[in-house]
Amino acid sequence: IELLDGSTKVTIPAGTQPDHVVTIRGSGMPDPNSGRRGNLNVHVRVLIPRKLSRQQKKALKGLEEIF
Repeated sequence: IELLDGSTKVTIPAGTQPDHVVTIRGSGMPDPNSGRRGNLNVHVRVLIPRKLSRQQKKALKGLEEIF
């Protein structure tokens, strides 16, 4: 993720649902009075494909059998 003063990596936990918020402490905007940095909240967007290839469908069927 690109920040105001560089970039950082964010680990999205397995099973994360749409609209989940991941907080990165101390990477937000600085307070104008104290200069301390706030937190940066990252909203997770999950994109669900509309069309799948045969190979993708087969892979999903395999996962379905495992679960």
